Order: sequence, then structure tokens, then C-alpha cells
Amino acid sequence: MLLPSTETSDTELCACIGRSEYSQEAFGLLHSRYHRNLVAFAKARFPQYADDLCQEAWVRAYKFLQKSQQPMTNFRSWLFTVLQNLGIGLARGKKLSSIPERYEPEENIASPETRRIETETIQERETAMRHCQKALAEQKPEWHAVILAFVAGEKPEEAAGRLGISRDNFDQRKKRALEALQKCVESRLE
Repeated sequence: MLLPSTETSDTELCACIGRSEYSQEAFGLLHSRYHRNLVAFAKARFPQYADDLCQEAWVRAYKFLQKSQQPMTNFRSWLFTVLQNLGIGLARGKKLSSIPERYEPEENIASPETRRIETETIQERETAMRHCQKALAEQKPEWHAVILAFVAGEKPEEAAGRLGISRDNFDQRKKRALEALQKCVESRLE
């Protein structure tokens, strides 16, 4: 197989891992393509454990791709699903192999009832966040565009240029939008 490049498809890169002398290069390309978005995704859903969840998702991806005999047709979707499932498992009290035990929240150890309540709370917050994002998109589309760029992990300078605003304006809109989202979510959860 030839040395992977930025033009190599995800499916081809996944096929290299564990089967080629270019495994590390292929995995590095996948990592560079999706890590920033994966971190943004994790921070939006599981801010306290975002880094650990991302690390665990990448470890599991590498191990899986080394063993898999089937072609990986949608790596990005699969990777984000792995992270989402790890986060939900963590909320239910499961441990991640890369998270030391001292990071386990004591409430999760307490009882199955506590874990059920936390899972329901996460689901309520996600529902409230979706509602508030929709409301923000309708009421303040300029703020919504900034939030989408922020969550996607786009560099502030690039997003500001794409939106035709200054970096300071981008930062102000992001701050106001995040505050508005937080107030909206908190009011819906009361």
C-alpha cells in the first residue's frame, strides 16, 4: 500500500490500520481529521470528562480497527457513536479503562437509584438544550451561527472571517449566546 495522504478516504485509512507498515500514519490522519470535532462534541455533552472520553474513544477505535476484518464505511459516525455510548455508560456508573478510579463520582457509586436519576437528568438537560438551541436559532440567528462554529471546533478567527465579523464580535456573540443558552436550559429545568 502507498503512504496515506490527506486525500486518502477514511475507509482506506481504516483498512491500513494493523495491516500495513503505515498504520500509525493512517491513524494519525484519522485523528487529525476528527479530533477537534470529537472534543467539541464531548465537551458539549460531557464537559467534566470530555478529554478522558475522547482518549478512550480513540483507544477503542485503534484496537477495533486492528482486529476488524470488515471495511469501515463511516468512521466518523462510528467514532462519535462510540464516544456517545462511553459518555452514557459513564453517566450510568460504568468505568472507563483510561479513567483512574479516583475520578469516579461518588454519587455513581452510591446506588442504582442515583445512577437512574443522573441518567434522567442528563436526558432532561439534552432535551432542554435542543429546545433552547432551536429557540436561539429562531430568535438570534447570528448567535446561533457562532454557537454552531464553536461546537464544531472551528477556529474563532476562521469562523469570524466566514461570518464576516471581527474576532472580538465573534467572542462577544459567543459569550452572550452561551449565557442565553445556559439561562434558557436552567429555566426549563426548574
